[in-house]
Amino acid sequence: MTKRHVRVTLIEPGAVATELVGHNRPEIREVMAGNFAGVTPLQAADIAAAVIYAVTQPPHAAVERGARAPDRTGALMDLELTDRVVLVTGGSTGLGRALCHGWSPRGPRSRSAGATPGTWRRPRRRWLRPKQVAAVPADVSDVADLERFVGAALGRWGRIDGLVNNAGRSAAQRVEDLDDAAWESDLSLKLLAAARLARLTIPHLRQTGGAIVNVLALAAKAPGAGSAPSSVSRAAGMALTKALSKELGADGIRANAVLIGLAESGQWDVWRGPRHRRGRPLRHHGPRRRHPLGRVGRGEEFADLVCFLLSARASYLSGIAVNFDGGLAPVV
Repeated sequence: MTKRHVRVTLIEPGAVATELVGHNRPEIREVMAGNFAGVTPLQAADIAAAVIYAVTQPPHAAVERGARAPDRTGALMDLELTDRVVLVTGGSTGLGRALCHGWSPRGPRSRSAGATPGTWRRPRRRWLRPKQVAAVPADVSDVADLERFVGAALGRWGRIDGLVNNAGRSAAQRVEDLDDAAWESDLSLKLLAAARLARLTIPHLRQTGGAIVNVLALAAKAPGAGSAPSSVSRAAGMALTKALSKELGADGIRANAVLIGLAESGQWDVWRGPRHRRGRPLRHHGPRRRHPLGRVGRGEEFADLVCFLLSARASYLSGIAVNFDGGLAPVV
């Protein structure tokens, strides 16, 4: 299969290799291989081609469809997040980092604690405010680390108002190629960690009338061939979200999920490479319906959505799964 500027080869269901063609400059003739969970081979080819195009085009001013500058003044809607404390797993990169960065400006005394991998690197000062954000190196699949994470937030701020289970990684293979260790590792990271952290924080959320947001993937609703174990773990996470909403509603605790499509996650950071220029739209290499807005979701847009779901303004929303995908998903 050949597309403009990009040659896409389907290796197997859910896996593609892409190569730049038609360029004279050797430094941009690169090869990228990737596994895409929850999409068909044709959809994977479209996404890979669009990503390569975004990485290699020269910088230019572009209008992003469906986007406008976010209001940071609070004039449009007060989310009432002052003095609120939220725990975020996977807070050192990608969407988790964007949420930790976006949480503190919501209120002069809003706080967030992020559980991060052991490879945590101290971010720039402009990203994290020392008095409002605490980084806690932790392995979310380790119960002792989760207990230490919760204890660190309570020891510093004395309360917990929200929990965002955001930790995860890409994992996509055919079921027949997966051994028990792969299943156990993925379920431990994406499902058991969320359930354990919910168990540890529910007593504190009950005191504050807090909320839980589980960050999942579109594959939870629309799994494709070669999308396991991630699609299965994420579907279980959606079931967990619904169960929590039913069990905790009487205590005033809400539970919702956000399903990620193509967005500025840690995985996107790897795909885009150093040549990426922020704000560059994705060109439609495949059917236009595959990328209705022609771009990836921005980190601050994700933060806006999650902050809203955690806030009192979403007080009647519980047990729902919101697609954060710019209309990409084949299901609602």
